[in-house]
Amino acid sequence: MFQAARSPQSEAIRRATHSPYTHCGMVFIVNGDTRVLEAIEPVCWTPYRDWVARGEEGQAAHRRLREADRVLTPAVTGRMRALGERWLGKQYDYYFEWSDDKLYCSELVYKLYERAAGIKPGAVQKLGDFDLDDFVVRRALRQRYGSAIPIDETVIAPADLFAAEQFITVTE
Repeated sequence: MFQAARSPQSEAIRRATHSPYTHCGMVFIVNGDTRVLEAIEPVCWTPYRDWVARGEEGQAAHRRLREADRVLTPAVTGRMRALGERWLGKQYDYYFEWSDDKLYCSELVYKLYERAAGIKPGAVQKLGDFDLDDFVVRRALRQRYGSAIPIDETVIAPADLFAAEQFITVTE
């Protein structure tokens, strides 16, 4: 699931990645309800309708793994859900560090696929690979990091996942 979030950092993400998608999560069925596992503050289950409503104009894009019926077996989705549940309550990673101490949205989705399904969706990058020249982006980086911007930090943005060749668009 992808959306244009309305959080304070969303405009900077939009400009740095040149994508309308600034937030993402992963859909699961939990006790018969459709929920989105997402990294906000903290990592949590969010009812699907609430998640969609939080985005700009109540819009969301759905992408699905190619050959999901073959690849996402009950065992794989069970591993994904179990890993996600272990991360419930973890703090949001405002510094976008590539660790499991804290998580940001696209890092959570990427690591669920990588660790539970053996799939690396999209391309991880370095922070410095994004468009950091925009005024809004530079201001957000200075506010967050001061003068020590970690341009070599490994990151993945919602835009990177959205563009992943392993996914097909269901709705946009």
